Amino acid sequence: MKNIIFTIILAVITLSCSKNDKDNQNNIPPELIGKWKITSMYVVIENQWTNLDSNYAYDVWYKENSTVIFTESNSNCPITNYSITGNKIFYSSCDGKSEFPYIIESLTESELIIITPHFEGDKYKYQKIAE
Repeated sequence: MKNIIFTIILAVITLSCSKNDKDNQNNIPPELIGKWKITSMYVVIENQWTNLDSNYAYDVWYKENSTVIFTESNSNCPITNYSITGNKIFYSSCDGKSEFPYIIESLTESELIIITPHFEGDKYKYQKIAE
């Protein structure tokens, strides 16, 4: 009888765990996972959005395992790791050290707006093209 009760309790605990629990531990919003294409850039000193096209199929690919792939040809480190803290994305540099965070201004199922830390609040708008 004790074995049956133990088996039932173990089954309930096992079934209550899910993939979403893992994602939440990594703080990765599920909307972020997928391939993103840059569509425009907001330049603060000009106070306007400018259309962009990199001519790549996608520009950034965020994966569930905290890996990100950049398609930019002049990137020194096209595949790296990332982490999320609040609304900030931290990318690991090639030497493994964390760099300045990028700020997620807006994230939906289909659109991502990121503020860059390197320039005076310039923003990049991305459109999701694939999961």
